[in-house]
Amino acid sequence: MNQSISKLEDTPQVYTTTEAAKLCGVSQATMVRAVLRKDIRAGTTPGGHYRIREEDLADYCRQNNIPTPGAQRRDWRILIAEDNDAEQKAYLNSFRNETGFEVKATSSGFEAGFLVRVFRPDLLLLDIWLGDTDGKRIVDLIRRDADLKNTKIAAITGESRAKQFAEIEACGVDAVIRKPVTPSELRQKVKELLGA
Repeated sequence: MNQSISKLEDTPQVYTTTEAAKLCGVSQATMVRAVLRKDIRAGTTPGGHYRIREEDLADYCRQNNIPTPGAQRRDWRILIAEDNDAEQKAYLNSFRNETGFEVKATSSGFEAGFLVRVFRPDLLLLDIWLGDTDGKRIVDLIRRDADLKNTKIAAITGESRAKQFAEIEACGVDAVIRKPVTPSELRQKVKELLGA
């Protein structure tokens, strides 16, 4: 089940490295280095000049705690990968009346892997024991992909055995959330992870 709570933004503004640098209050050389290090996503014109989409600039600024009065910030993106329909619905409802969040959900580990690349969430809420995939495998694939290095991952689990819980904590996630979790607890944890 896929569900988007807020609409995707219209076509974003595109900036040169000089314009992006000015908006961020850094030098143009710093912005070019960020592009070359792949700290910020950028396209290239046929003439070899970099162009940075507004949402990529906003992501870069958010990740580096740079205030950007000139750039429009987008909502935090959250992807929920949960195969239990009732829990998935509860997690979605946790954000239904919250502003500043765009939320999608899937019950498939395979689809979660696809959506992480396409939707580009800031946070993946991952049921670690999905029916079609081991969630730890999804974590490993995300962590090995340089383009997804800034994606935060919170494993959601009902695991109570200490050894298995420790394995989940050690698999590369940013946090582990124990089931059951109330909507307010989930929102609080998400806000802490995102710095929202």
